[in-house]
Amino acid sequence: MQGAIADMNKPIALLTHAPNDLMVLQSAQAQMPEGFPEVTGINLQALESDAQMAGLLEHQLASANIIVLRVLGRLGSVPGFTDLLRRTKKTRIALNRDQRHRRA
Repeated sequence: MQGAIADMNKPIALLTHAPNDLMVLQSAQAQMPEGFPEVTGINLQALESDAQMAGLLEHQLASANIIVLRVLGRLGSVPGFTDLLRRTKKTRIALNRDQRHRRA
Protein backbone atom coordinates (compact mmCIF):
# COMPACT_ATOMS: atom_id res chain seq x y z
CA MET A 1 0.00 0.00 0.00
CA GLN A 2 2.84 2.42 0.75
CA GLY A 3 4.17 1.92 -2.80
CA ALA A 4 0.84 3.07 -4.20
CA ILE A 5 0.93 6.17 -1.99
CA ALA A 6 4.48 6.99 -3.11
CA ASP A 7 3.40 6.65 -6.77
CA MET A 8 0.77 9.35 -6.22
CA ASN A 9 3.55 11.93 -5.89
CA LYS A 10 5.15 11.07 -9.23
CA PRO A 11 4.56 13.44 -12.16
CA ILE A 12 1.67 13.32 -14.62
CA ALA A 13 2.05 14.08 -18.34
CA LEU A 14 -0.58 15.33 -20.79
CA LEU A 15 0.25 14.73 -24.45
CA THR A 16 -2.30 16.32 -26.76
CA HIS A 17 -2.94 17.47 -30.31
CA ALA A 18 -5.22 20.24 -28.98
CA PRO A 19 -3.37 23.44 -28.02
CA ASN A 20 -6.46 24.49 -26.05
CA ASP A 21 -5.86 21.53 -23.69
CA LEU A 22 -2.46 22.98 -22.82
CA MET A 23 -3.94 26.43 -22.13
CA VAL A 24 -6.55 24.87 -19.82
CA LEU A 25 -3.81 22.86 -18.09
CA GLN A 26 -1.77 26.01 -17.50
CA SER A 27 -4.79 27.72 -15.96
CA ALA A 28 -5.67 24.69 -13.84
CA GLN A 29 -2.14 24.37 -12.45
CA ALA A 30 -2.62 27.62 -10.56
CA GLN A 31 -5.56 25.99 -8.75
CA MET A 32 -3.94 22.65 -7.89
CA PRO A 33 -3.82 21.86 -4.18
CA GLU A 34 -0.49 21.91 -2.38
CA GLY A 35 1.36 18.64 -2.83
CA PHE A 36 -0.42 17.78 -6.11
CA PRO A 37 1.97 16.02 -8.50
CA GLU A 38 3.71 18.04 -11.19
CA VAL A 39 1.80 17.99 -14.49
CA THR A 40 3.71 18.43 -17.75
CA GLY A 41 1.90 19.40 -20.96
CA ILE A 42 3.31 18.40 -24.35
CA ASN A 43 1.99 19.50 -27.74
CA LEU A 44 1.89 16.45 -30.03
CA GLN A 45 1.70 18.74 -33.08
CA ALA A 46 5.28 19.81 -32.34
CA LEU A 47 6.58 16.22 -32.64
CA GLU A 48 8.03 15.51 -36.06
CA SER A 49 9.91 12.24 -35.57
CA ASP A 50 10.22 9.04 -33.58
CA ALA A 51 13.53 10.41 -32.27
CA GLN A 52 11.75 13.36 -30.67
CA MET A 53 9.36 10.98 -28.87
CA ALA A 54 12.37 8.93 -27.73
CA GLY A 55 13.85 12.11 -26.28
CA LEU A 56 10.63 12.83 -24.39
CA LEU A 57 10.61 9.27 -23.05
CA GLU A 58 14.18 9.68 -21.81
CA HIS A 59 13.59 13.05 -20.15
CA GLN A 60 10.16 14.63 -19.54
CA LEU A 61 8.23 11.33 -19.50
CA ALA A 62 10.83 9.15 -17.78
CA SER A 63 9.40 9.59 -14.28
CA ALA A 64 5.71 10.05 -15.17
CA ASN A 65 3.35 7.79 -13.26
CA ILE A 66 0.35 8.70 -15.43
CA ILE A 67 0.34 9.72 -19.09
CA VAL A 68 -2.84 11.18 -20.57
CA LEU A 69 -2.74 10.95 -24.37
CA ARG A 70 -5.33 12.88 -26.41
CA VAL A 71 -5.03 12.12 -30.09
CA LEU A 72 -7.07 13.99 -32.69
CA GLY A 73 -7.12 11.63 -35.65
CA ARG A 74 -5.22 8.41 -36.23
CA LEU A 75 -2.88 6.92 -33.64
CA GLY A 76 -0.37 6.52 -36.44
CA SER A 77 -0.20 10.32 -36.68
CA VAL A 78 1.77 10.38 -33.40
CA PRO A 79 5.50 9.97 -34.11
CA GLY A 80 6.94 7.28 -31.84
CA PHE A 81 3.52 6.03 -30.64
CA THR A 82 4.63 2.39 -30.71
CA ASP A 83 7.77 3.27 -28.75
CA LEU A 84 5.62 5.17 -26.23
CA LEU A 85 3.47 2.09 -25.62
CA ARG A 86 6.44 -0.27 -25.45
CA ARG A 87 8.45 1.82 -23.00
CA THR A 88 5.61 2.73 -20.66
CA LYS A 89 4.34 -0.71 -19.66
CA LYS A 90 4.47 0.20 -15.94
CA THR A 91 2.96 3.63 -16.50
CA ARG A 92 -0.77 4.24 -16.51
CA ILE A 93 -1.89 5.58 -19.89
CA ALA A 94 -5.28 7.16 -20.48
CA LEU A 95 -6.09 7.48 -24.19
CA ASN A 96 -8.69 9.80 -25.66
CA ARG A 97 -8.88 9.38 -29.42
CA ASP A 98 -11.16 11.77 -31.29
CA GLN A 99 -11.63 10.65 -34.88
CA ARG A 100 -13.71 13.71 -35.77
CA HIS A 101 -10.45 15.57 -36.38
CA ARG A 102 -9.02 13.31 -39.06
CA ARG A 103 -5.97 14.56 -40.88
CA ALA A 104 -5.60 14.01 -44.59
